[in-house]
Amino acid sequence: MAHGQVTGEHHSGLWLDVGTVDRLAEADAIARHWSKHEPPHTGH
Repeated sequence: MAHGQVTGEHHSGLWLDVGTVDRLAEADAIARHWSKHEPPHTGH
């Protein structure tokens, strides 16, 4: 950070943690559901 080599970004949409195999499987199931239905609104 002291060398100005770190950046950041604000994401106001939905974020899913896919850091484990189980969480990735859950995110995949959510995505499959959304392919048939409207995704939830994030309120932003």
